[in-house]
Amino acid sequence: MTQTPAPTPTEDTPQTDPVVVAEPDPIQTPDETLREAQASEATLDRDQKRALQVALQWAGVYDGAIDGLYGRGTRRSMSAWQKANNHEVTGVLTTSQRAELLAAYNAILDGMGLQLVRDDAMGIAMQIPTGVVEFATYDPPFARLDASGDVQAQVLLISQPRDQTRLFGLDEILQTLVIVPTDGPRERRNSSFEIEGIGDDVHPYVSAQLESGEIKGFILVWPAGDDDRRRRVLAEMQASFTTTDGVLDPAIARPDEDQAIDLIAGLEVRKPIRDRSGF
Repeated sequence: MTQTPAPTPTEDTPQTDPVVVAEPDPIQTPDETLREAQASEATLDRDQKRALQVALQWAGVYDGAIDGLYGRGTRRSMSAWQKANNHEVTGVLTTSQRAELLAAYNAILDGMGLQLVRDDAMGIAMQIPTGVVEFATYDPPFARLDASGDVQAQVLLISQPRDQTRLFGLDEILQTLVIVPTDGPRERRNSSFEIEGIGDDVHPYVSAQLESGEIKGFILVWPAGDDDRRRRVLAEMQASFTTTDGVLDPAIARPDEDQAIDLIAGLEVRKPIRDRSGF
């Protein structure tokens, strides 16, 4: 039989590059059998199980209750996470898979330097991202911690005496500050208020409460567009916020320092678009 030779490429014969088909990532061999994974999971307490649900929620595979109870929804989310990370899909995380999930969840806090800070002058203790802010000054009713590096963040602790009238007045004053954009949700209750400002440059959160004649709270100012890290830092601050007796002494302010008319306790006030006579 005569074999016809393949045509020699010419200028009229287009040449094509070979198509390279990427091989799928291999499924990783689990470090534990399903029975071993179930046994190691059974040793977890309720808080540890909640922490895994929170991490699964952050990973975008869980939208159920954070209750530490592993029902069908949690099992489906574990299967989804295993599939997305090239693990054998069993619906039960092994010991190393749990560590991998939590490591990814906590990696976003690298460099934040979260530390429990207690300020006796303010009567406040809470987790503060000391890797990005440092103490600047007391300016009653605030203790101000300004940015210390590339992340343009700011933390202000709030501490002052008095009553509901002073609390509501503080709410109104804070909403005039440049660091608190006018857009965003606001909520005021009988003995507390919350403000979330949503701006082009900053995304602050404000919380204050009145208890036993003392107003305590904090402000976190974070750069806009860094929402994942902002949410994690804010959650740590909210969960750790505690108070002790005593408020910031107003006399700690520096009386020899002139305060500009467009500043409140060293913070810039939002200026009106135009001035009108009679106001």
